Amino acid sequence: MKKLLAIIFFSFLSVGLLNAQTVNRVKVNLGIGSIASISPSITTLDFGVATEFSTDFFGGENFLLKYFYSRKFEYFIPESREGRYYPYLQGAALEFLLIQETGGFEFQEGLGPVLVHDRIFSDAKSLVGGMILTFNALLSLHAPQFNGWGVGAGANYGIAFGGDNPNYFAMDISLFYDF
Repeated sequence: MKKLLAIIFFSFLSVGLLNAQTVNRVKVNLGIGSIASISPSITTLDFGVATEFSTDFFGGENFLLKYFYSRKFEYFIPESREGRYYPYLQGAALEFLLIQETGGFEFQEGLGPVLVHDRIFSDAKSLVGGMILTFNALLSLHAPQFNGWGVGAGANYGIAFGGDNPNYFAMDISLFYDF
């Protein structure tokens, strides 16, 4: 089942990348959130990088290819790490984006497949597929010295279907560059 999910995910990924016409934007995210599975929720610090591109393969739609890393918050606080385990999730997603522009803001909703590397428990690791849902509000900075740059805020929710059913939620801020 893992191999089938990985094949399906990489098929979506390769179709999107091979038919990418233009890279519209690159983005870096930083935020807080939570990860969970069959365990209680764990507060995390989240990091992500993404690239948005458009393709003519489906008729000019936009896609978002992203990587995220979410690790227990205490990992980033200086302390003795001897004998401690800090759970984390990391994953890659390819999302179909719906974009609305109004009043200088850009609102994005994304939905697509995600491949999650689950390391919530120290004695188990798994690679499982699932779905991710994203909402972003972006604002381009129009001053001449910030040409192409912008800031935003967003929320991400992902759930994997398999293993211990890990799920991921994050609220983040982002810095992006438009091409």
